[in-house]
Amino acid sequence: MDVITDFVKILKLKRYSKSTIDSYRGHLLLAKSYFGNKTFKLIRDGALFEFVYHPVYSKNISASYYEPYNKPGTGRLPLKRK
Repeated sequence: MDVITDFVKILKLKRYSKSTIDSYRGHLLLAKSYFGNKTFKLIRDGALFEFVYHPVYSKNISASYYEPYNKPGTGRLPLKRK
């Protein structure tokens, strides 16, 4: 079972808009790609926090604008790994 696909199904059942679902899915795909396709259970909370924190505070990107650089699946990663 793919966690992202299951999550999208839940959002559809809850009648989330297509644009919201696309946005959430894009964020999850970007995170998955950034962390080398690890399962989400293997990613520590602190690492996820840094993944979100870095572009918002160090690059002055608005939290509301941060849509994995607007195109899900583009492969463009906004963060540099340490």
